[in-house]
Amino acid sequence: MKINVANWVKSRVASGVKDFMMSGYHFEFLPLSEDSANIVASEDTYEEAMATAVKLSLCIDGELASKDEQNAKAVESFCIQPDVVDSEPCILDAAGRFVCDITDMQELTDVIDELQKQAVVEGDDLPKSQEDITIGQLNDDARHALNG
Repeated sequence: MKINVANWVKSRVASGVKDFMMSGYHFEFLPLSEDSANIVASEDTYEEAMATAVKLSLCIDGELASKDEQNAKAVESFCIQPDVVDSEPCILDAAGRFVCDITDMQELTDVIDELQKQAVVEGDDLPKSQEDITIGQLNDDARHALNG
């Protein structure tokens, strides 16, 4: 089978598909439509927003996976795989952020930035090794560092 690279590149550019690679995963995304961006922006948490962005933007052969019920179910299943959500850095978060960036809608970016700030304040982005540290332990560590 021969592939005409020029035609392939033209079709990719015309379709608006953007490639994203991370930790051995290769994704194809389309920018979110205004309606899809509003759905992402309506999510309550950063993690939910990132997962929704991926689900609504992921492409298979240049077509939105969400348009086909079987593909949409497969994407849903993919988005809860431990390798995808528990990796450091989180593949799902990075892919979702990429989708929001290529969508290039300032309102969406503002909402996502605010949700990310809330996640940081709530400690959602702490590495697993630091989740069980108490304020008392942090105070002890700070006192120890000051007193040598």
